[in-house]
Amino acid sequence: MSTRKQVANMKYMKWNEPESRNELAKFAMFLLAGGIVFVVYTSLVWVLMRKLMIEDVYATSLAYVVSTLVHFLLNNFFTFGYSKVGYKRRVLGYLSVIGCNYLIMTLLVIFVLRYIVDSIFISSMIATTATILFGFFALNKIVYNKETR
Repeated sequence: MSTRKQVANMKYMKWNEPESRNELAKFAMFLLAGGIVFVVYTSLVWVLMRKLMIEDVYATSLAYVVSTLVHFLLNNFFTFGYSKVGYKRRVLGYLSVIGCNYLIMTLLVIFVLRYIVDSIFISSMIATTATILFGFFALNKIVYNKETR
């Protein structure tokens, strides 16, 4: 299909229906949702620590819980376009992906720090990239596949 036809077809695409989205569109929406969650998390940490004077451990923990909830809701309704049907299965699947991402992040940071480069920032960026890719693949192909509709 030519590029002109693809652009013409995109005008008629129903973005609120996940079946009409291609993988690239879903991935772009996933990244946008992640960007929104990043802003929510960092803003909440700042408010909790700087304005409400909550200790850093509690502030980051509360911000993590809130941002994880926002991440689930954005991806559930915005990225993958699901309604409330089959909600329990998607919540359990989502929590499984979050658990796997935590393990991937932790193990990759440790590995990169120990064997590749002695920089927490570089190792965190590498691990974050891996968890983004794994998270999208797992959510798109396992948690939000066509059989779960």
